[in-house]
Amino acid sequence: MASFDAATEIKTRLSSEWAGLNPTVAIYDWEETVPNIGASLDPYLVLEFPGGTGQQASIGAPGNNLWKEIGTFQVHCYYPTGTSAMAARDLLQDAATIFRGISENGIIYRAPFPPVPGRQDTLYGNWMSVSMSVPYEYRIYA
Repeated sequence: MASFDAATEIKTRLSSEWAGLNPTVAIYDWEETVPNIGASLDPYLVLEFPGGTGQQASIGAPGNNLWKEIGTFQVHCYYPTGTSAMAARDLLQDAATIFRGISENGIIYRAPFPPVPGRQDTLYGNWMSVSMSVPYEYRIYA
């Protein structure tokens, strides 16, 4: 799981940039329990923070040491079973452009991995997904 600050920055970047690319495609958090997820046959994204590590990167004056959180987050694109995955792959390509080669607010985004077949949703098997992982490094001084 990402730290609160890193997750907040990542969510903010994704939602603000996504609004200009595909405003009709909803984004949900992995932990959300929203009853209308999957209520229509429109594709949607789910943001997941599966894990990472934290480490001290410098030794110096107390309160002025560099700390790094190194992790990955995943963007899953769900689409209706029986339809082509190409539209979902296109949406993940758009999401990749939001993060590729960007460094801001203490986060360095690495190259997103190409989409791979994801998970089948639990909504009666009506959804399939493709997923993309994005490595990141979050740096803070503390």
